[in-house]
Amino acid sequence: MPVPKPEVRPDDENLLLRLTAILESTSGSSLDGISPDATFIEMGMDSLLLTQVAFQLKSEFDVKISFAQLIQNVPTRRLLAEYLRKESPRYQIKIAETPPKEDPSLPLKTEEMLEFPTTEAQREIWLSCQMSPEASCAYNESVSLRFNGDADSNLTRQSLLDLTERHEALRSTFSRDGERIRLNPKPGAEIMTVDLSKNPKTAEEEIERIRLQDSRTPFNLETGPLLRAHLIRQKNVTTLI
Repeated sequence: MPVPKPEVRPDDENLLLRLTAILESTSGSSLDGISPDATFIEMGMDSLLLTQVAFQLKSEFDVKISFAQLIQNVPTRRLLAEYLRKESPRYQIKIAETPPKEDPSLPLKTEEMLEFPTTEAQREIWLSCQMSPEASCAYNESVSLRFNGDADSNLTRQSLLDLTERHEALRSTFSRDGERIRLNPKPGAEIMTVDLSKNPKTAEEEIERIRLQDSRTPFNLETGPLLRAHLIRQKNVTTLI
């Protein structure tokens, strides 16, 4: 009888070497002598570097992964190699009875508040916010959208909360000393509704006043939320700032 051929598996050592090369290229530092079981935080990698690593992994291995997963779920090179070996379609490995995994493109469902070291650019933002409200507001971004008809306020509110849940940057706040970024697992947004339908003559002036005042109001970068919205009703028109 012919002897069955063993399952062909990718060379995990080569995969570790490739991951090491990606991390060295991204960080600009050599990982010689550092154990593959050392965490990325222990290796001195912050959220910005790990976000760049995640993009590189998506490009090379066709696997979506967030920097939060690199911190919490697969925090070492060895665990990341095993994850990629199982998840990357380029390896075409079938593993029997593998439990379904959460879609890596979705935010992590956890009640724990994760913390990461801040980057130099992030510390500059924090320092500016300590200087003055005016310096803090220099980082504010304001967008105005106008819709025909009467927008559903509940759906609008839920859409904005979904936005903060989807994007980790909108749920990230600073520690008091500005040395760490905290990723809040719960979405949040400050949403206010204004009815100007009974004052059509002064509505545009009021909208402009709200827009200017909002752009000049600093956010609390220690507590959040980092998304603020005004839902303004007029006759047959809704404006979202």
